[in-house]
Amino acid sequence: MKTKILLLMLLFCTVANAQTDSILQITKEHGKYRYGTQTMNSREYKQFLQLNCPDAYKQYNLGRNCTISGWTLLGTCSVATLASTFGFLTHTPWGMSPEEKQTEAYRRLIAQQTASLVFIPISFAGVIASIPLLTVGYKNMSRSIDTYNQQCSTPPLALSLQAGNDGLGIVLNF
Repeated sequence: MKTKILLLMLLFCTVANAQTDSILQITKEHGKYRYGTQTMNSREYKQFLQLNCPDAYKQYNLGRNCTISGWTLLGTCSVATLASTFGFLTHTPWGMSPEEKQTEAYRRLIAQQTASLVFIPISFAGVIASIPLLTVGYKNMSRSIDTYNQQCSTPPLALSLQAGNDGLGIVLNF
């Protein structure tokens, strides 16, 4: 009878110990954040970090703001590049006679074309400048997961029985 109880306790301790060694960490799969069995979208993840890990929250917020700035710059400068290219192509003086080229309308047309030509590389530079902003922003957002897992995830408090050479013992994991 004693041996059956001892074997049953050893089996219980092994199962209990195997279940308490896992530390809950955050992972990201298919655009969703997972914490144990809980699935979170980006808004819920931000609130979770705000409540549980201020360092990871700061890093996530920095990345999010950087990403928003990058997308805004990319969209604005893309539209400006297309608009100035369209303005350059529509204000060309092709097919004008030499008499028409002496008029004030021709000079305005050339001025508009020159302005569009100057604005094209400036707006294209904004498109290029948005790429590092997006890269750094997404990197900081994903690093917030690592920051949480390293600094803020703690092993759960667990009490278990373990068998050793000297007999049975109570183990408190914290």
